[in-house]
Amino acid sequence: MIYANLKLYKFTESRNNNFSIPEKIDDFEVCLQTLSFYDVLSEKDNRIQNLFLTIFSRCPFFILKFFKNSSLAHYSYISYKSFRFPFMETEDIMIGPCFTFDNFRRQGLYFEALRLIMKLYSKNQIWIFAHESNLPSLKVIEKAGFTFVSDVKLNRITKCLTLK
Repeated sequence: MIYANLKLYKFTESRNNNFSIPEKIDDFEVCLQTLSFYDVLSEKDNRIQNLFLTIFSRCPFFILKFFKNSSLAHYSYISYKSFRFPFMETEDIMIGPCFTFDNFRRQGLYFEALRLIMKLYSKNQIWIFAHESNLPSLKVIEKAGFTFVSDVKLNRITKCLTLK
């Protein structure tokens, strides 16, 4: 099947503009990494996915990462408008994909990541998507204050989102 069914949400509340990423949250180290085309060529984790996203979005993107004892616990991709998200405005950002590794689940990392991103990008309209069957993610997205916008289709080849 070429398409996956997703749920699309956005966050519109006004937020405080004075914020920077903390170095630690509880026992987790926090890192915001900027990736450009040249960074992707040397990135070992998710090299093909990163290269695809960078080439086709034509702009750098960011990865918010949580580590515990040097082990990657969670990551959330952050990108600006590209051909993949035709419904977005120029300054909007998209969160996703996001992933928490099994042994770090149920510790609130996904919620903390969303909270940090919302504070860091307080001047931007923020969008996020999750697979329609991923009920834990959908619950966290709604708990963080995002509002459901539409069902969308994700083309598994081009990674473009299309409103249904």
